[in-house]
Amino acid sequence: MEYEQVKLGRIFILKFSHGEDFLTELKNFVKEKGIKAGTIQLLGALKRAGVVVGPKIDELPVTPIEKRIDHTHEIVGIGTIFWESDEPKIHIHTAAGHDKDVLVTCIRKDTEVFIVIEAIVQEYTHTTAKRQLDEKIRMSLLTFDTVS
Repeated sequence: MEYEQVKLGRIFILKFSHGEDFLTELKNFVKEKGIKAGTIQLLGALKRAGVVVGPKIDELPVTPIEKRIDHTHEIVGIGTIFWESDEPKIHIHTAAGHDKDVLVTCIRKDTEVFIVIEAIVQEYTHTTAKRQLDEKIRMSLLTFDTVS
């Protein structure tokens, strides 16, 4: 295990409105505010989204199972914000449900808000945490400049 002690920076309350692309708007917000590390908690609904629901088999490198949410699902989620090179990499897992259709997902793209998503972003400062491509796994993983 590796870790790094950080300090809590700013805290933001965000409201994403009907029809907006949640991930695009969040990424733009993170860039505008210069948030280099943080977490996000969210709840609301998505009308559409490209998601991953796990690996096809338990092997590295991972081959993800990609799915589409093509009708409204209520969601609750938590995620992290860290940068890779000059772009924020946002990693959010959600529980998404509609009637008896329930998924646990990693939301990835085309995230159209249905009515509203409310979110709280907590910024962390005094950290070297970032994402870096792991060649063996072929995923961008959390790394630190210093190992504790």
